Amino acid sequence: MNKIYVREADDAARSRAAAFAGGGVVLALLAGLAWVAIREPEPTADASARAKPATPAATQAMKGGAVVAASSVPVPLPLPPGQVEVCGTGILSEAAWNRPARRDLFQASVRAVRLRTIAALKMNPDPLARGLALAMESRAGEGAVDETVKCSGPNCLGAPAAAAQRRATAHNAPREALARLALTSQSPELYGLAWRVCSTDGAQDGASVCRMLSAEQWARLDPDNAVPWASVLDRARLREDGAAESDALYRMSLSRTVDGRAGRLPGLVMANVPAGTPPLETEALVAEVAAQEGEGWTQKVSALGTEACTAAAARDPERLQRCGALAETLWNHGRKPLDLTTAVRIGKAIGWPAERLQPMQDEAGALFQALSQALGGPSRSCDAVRRRISQYDESGRLGEVASARRIIAASGKPMAHWVALAKSSRREVTRGELAASAVPLLAQASPPVAAP
Repeated sequence: MNKIYVREADDAARSRAAAFAGGGVVLALLAGLAWVAIREPEPTADASARAKPATPAATQAMKGGAVVAASSVPVPLPLPPGQVEVCGTGILSEAAWNRPARRDLFQASVRAVRLRTIAALKMNPDPLARGLALAMESRAGEGAVDETVKCSGPNCLGAPAAAAQRRATAHNAPREALARLALTSQSPELYGLAWRVCSTDGAQDGASVCRMLSAEQWARLDPDNAVPWASVLDRARLREDGAAESDALYRMSLSRTVDGRAGRLPGLVMANVPAGTPPLETEALVAEVAAQEGEGWTQKVSALGTEACTAAAARDPERLQRCGALAETLWNHGRKPLDLTTAVRIGKAIGWPAERLQPMQDEAGALFQALSQALGGPSRSCDAVRRRISQYDESGRLGEVASARRIIAASGKPMAHWVALAKSSRREVTRGELAASAVPLLAQASPPVAAP
């Protein structure tokens, strides 16, 4: 009887590598800004000429040859149509860049670098570095991924499922080790990392060590941070515990920071990638880890705050006071532009005047525009890739809001300039969306053409 061989593809790694190779990775840092959809502008001479000092993590990575932060960003020369510049490769056609064989080769290279980076992180004396290594393992499933599954006859149908179960088991071991590490730590960063992994991947496993972690313990370790309290609020809602929900909202409103405590992670990756790692592969890993800072936490804070502070709910005097304080916390201490836009949304719901809200909304849009321009679009040139890596690190350490304000200050342009750019970009997107939506309507309205 003929045997059938089923190749179990690493779907997560394949889709991740395709996104990185296609240039979409630069948007991970800016995901979740729901009220604005801005097309990235072409790099300008003013933005390109700004000097970018190397960050501490970037400097350490440079010693290993992984990243060289550009001191200035030259204006890119225009390329012929259909041609792209790829760091480490040179100029080639879009067709050659998008060949499946090339993508597979890049995926294999990222995978190899990833494994070596995890090994280096595990040897690091910093518990957070070791925790990051376990989190990366648990999320990617480096064990039993590429096995060739032999099957024949009726059992063949169950072979892929069996391989998937082996992959799940390979994920579980590092996840359990991460949970145990967090239980012995008083670090809000490490505990928050473990909680993010466990609440996503281990929530349904009744035998998991993850069951010993809790949002409440995270909040006890980081009591002045709105993000752990948002997780407490979320759990209280699932239990339909109104008293706990009200208390968590109150603690969110008193918080002095809004921080997922993952800002050090991109720098840890940069400092531990193997010497000589090409910039494209380095960016792939840094972007993957930078995206984990969100993992829905910024969006969760936004959603929970918005749901708790509707116009109807704010009619209660006590809720009105808490919602106003929460909006102030998000505006004054938020790390991401979405925190600021959530503050505006809550302020609008509870009746803040337009003359207060409009400048806030304009500033949030300007900060997003500055970050978008600093990242510079999906260019794959070495300068662009290194600039994005440095931006990931800076935004992780300082927060996207603080980083964007530094960009604006360094530009020498007033805030009004960036506000105007943001509004212009939104108008362009709106016009494009209207034009696209009109096409099917025009097609429906057009009379059929008679055959000759």
